[in-house]
Amino acid sequence: MSWGLSDYLDVIASLAGQRYIYFTSSKSSIVELCEWLGRNAGVGNIFAEAIRSDVAATVNYSARYSDIMLYNAV
Repeated sequence: MSWGLSDYLDVIASLAGQRYIYFTSSKSSIVELCEWLGRNAGVGNIFAEAIRSDVAATVNYSARYSDIMLYNAV
């Protein structure tokens, strides 16, 4: 199973209005992201109209990732 940012955000959304204990680590930027969203709630999804291009990259025989470029053609 892969755990991504949207999974973190789903958990955060389920905590709204609830009493909770939330554990995280310094590897995650979820707290900083939530603080930013609190300051910039009206921003919305700036990539909604963007075109996405992915390029597969390899670090070594077992480590792979994708470079992602998002751009607006307008």
